[in-house]
Amino acid sequence: MRDNYVHLDGDEQDVFYVYLPNHPGKEIPGVVRSSMRLRDLFAELDRADLLQLFGETDVVLDCGEDGRLIGIEIVT
Repeated sequence: MRDNYVHLDGDEQDVFYVYLPNHPGKEIPGVVRSSMRLRDLFAELDRADLLQLFGETDVVLDCGEDGRLIGIEIVT
């Protein structure tokens, strides 16, 4: 996945995964070292206005071992 493009994987209904150029590839297990839900971040920042914008959609940011963003999971 080291190409200079973003790959969207929508194999599951209502769940989409955006593989960013830093992602080593979905065939390599265990590459995500930490994740952060935007919903949790907005709640922590007391930003109810941003939470309302998302409605039922959830977005999870996945980081690799070096802490860099490698993927985005979108759950609708």
